[in-house]
Amino acid sequence: MNGAGCFNPRMVHRSDGGWILWFNAPEDTFSQNTNAYWALGCNGPAGPCGSAAGTPHGTDHKPTLGPCTDDGDFSLTSGAAAAVVCSQGRLSEEQLTPSWVEGPGKART
Repeated sequence: MNGAGCFNPRMVHRSDGGWILWFNAPEDTFSQNTNAYWALGCNGPAGPCGSAAGTPHGTDHKPTLGPCTDDGDFSLTSGAAAAVVCSQGRLSEEQLTPSWVEGPGKART
């Protein structure tokens, strides 16, 4: 996880008690040719987060997202389901899978 850009963190809470911290790492787009987004599983709203946090929810995840392939701004919606909204020249929305850390690759623009 490289930085070099906006961090733009967003924390969401799943109904199973898991917390997910999403953030931007724009350098990933330039150094690794991937999207700039990360989703870390957290054991609480103040952490710890990421795989080092351990059970029950600690994970590191680089999501595959259909419309969000670059390093634009983003936001999340949550409720019964979650979605990522990104701006890659236009606004796009992708519903997230039940884990809230992955997109199925289908977007609405």
